[in-house]
Amino acid sequence: MEALDTNILVRIATRDDLIQLARVEKLMAEKFSDEHPAWVSVIVVTELSWVLGRTYGYSRLETAAFIRKLLDTASILVEDEILVSLALELFLESTADFSDCLILARNQSRSITPTHTLDRKAAKLEGFQLL
Repeated sequence: MEALDTNILVRIATRDDLIQLARVEKLMAEKFSDEHPAWVSVIVVTELSWVLGRTYGYSRLETAAFIRKLLDTASILVEDEILVSLALELFLESTADFSDCLILARNQSRSITPTHTLDRKAAKLEGFQLL
């Protein structure tokens, strides 16, 4: 299995560099399929949400829609897909960063609760406890 870095997914999402996008599309067509999917780590998904929101000004809805598209693409295998889906739900229901939502989803999946934090936005999610 081969993996994709964040910058590959950013090119797909933003289509902001047509030369690089052509290289990415060629890679995707030649290397990956439903039978041989590309691996996308949770760290890449987290970084992607940050880059789309902070660098490209994507709204929470736009960011979540692109991550959902990744989860629904058969030629892409996202690490911990169920946790990423749960984190997406939390992300859309709150003002917390996607990374905080993923932390909460991961901790709760292991019955580790509460998660102590100094982050006021994260603390609004049930499962976090503001210190």
